[in-house]
Amino acid sequence: SQPPAQLLPGNLLRVVGETVEFLRPLARQKGMRIEWHAPEGPVPIRADPPRLQQAFFNLALNAFRAMKPGGSLRVSVGRGEGVSGPAAVATFADQGVGIPAEDLERIFAPGFTTRPGSPGIGLAVTRKVVEQHGGTIRVKSREGKGTTFTLGFPVQGAEG
Repeated sequence: SQPPAQLLPGNLLRVVGETVEFLRPLARQKGMRIEWHAPEGPVPIRADPPRLQQAFFNLALNAFRAMKPGGSLRVSVGRGEGVSGPAAVATFADQGVGIPAEDLERIFAPGFTTRPGSPGIGLAVTRKVVEQHGGTIRVKSREGKGTTFTLGFPVQGAEG
């Protein structure tokens, strides 16, 4: 129940980078690290930066909750191949407890949570935001090892 995203030419690298810098103090406070891996040059996409940042915050906060002090969240931006051509890719990989296989199908459902008191909307909102940007979100998880979310967005411009 949100108004449509206002997609304008943007830079995925900048949006993720600003998000990482905003989250660094929180990671330090929790005794964790953020490893930031960025390519050279811009990664052009059509974006509504505040909405994308909300999606990235949701992923990072879930990662912090899943990890113990000393854990590391690896965030990277790059380029890849999407379903319909060149893609801009953002990856959030944590060293947390992982997601049980039986829950993986349900994690994006509104209201699904494993945390008492949580409304269970963070990942549902994240998926909606990614889809509003014409993107995709995939998750891989191994219990006891961690979880990786991979977000792919269409690259702006024909040069890819």
